[in-house]
Amino acid sequence: MDSYENKKLSLSNKAQEQIKWVTRLLNEKQILDLKDMPININVGKYFFCHAIADDNRTIFTQKTRISNIKQLFLEVISPFIICGHTHLQFKLKIGSQQIINAGSVGMPFSDKKGAQWLWIENNNFQFRRTLFDEDIAIKNMKNSDFPFVNQFIEEYVKNTVKVRTGYKILRRLEENNRLRK
Repeated sequence: MDSYENKKLSLSNKAQEQIKWVTRLLNEKQILDLKDMPININVGKYFFCHAIADDNRTIFTQKTRISNIKQLFLEVISPFIICGHTHLQFKLKIGSQQIINAGSVGMPFSDKKGAQWLWIENNNFQFRRTLFDEDIAIKNMKNSDFPFVNQFIEEYVKNTVKVRTGYKILRRLEENNRLRK
């Protein structure tokens, strides 16, 4: 079985360290099960992906050029595309399709605290937010050996990365990605 301990990933050193930490928590069967999961899934009228079809790393936001977003989803025929990756909740209508970004439970870019997620019912989409007890969350996190626990608590539990800052971060990452291609 491939070991992620020694595998070089095209991510920041911090992201690689986090992935290695998660990998150490999983057993071989769990890792194999994750490898066997499809990267995208269609359920009825809904197409679910992390970032875009067949790619978990591409960044786009509602501020990305519509023509560029259309290119990202050319192969998708579902009327509803549900994605995440950028940690921002947003809805876009492009032609006959709607693209809905669910946000992020643990690391949202938001002006409000809380876990952000998407409720889907009868082709209606509601952005939801759930508040949690910060003291309990911090206590549980402090009991882990996560390598960046204190920074995570400061940035995502005690505070949030504001939407405006999130867009700046994502715009820079989106541009860096374009330059590499």
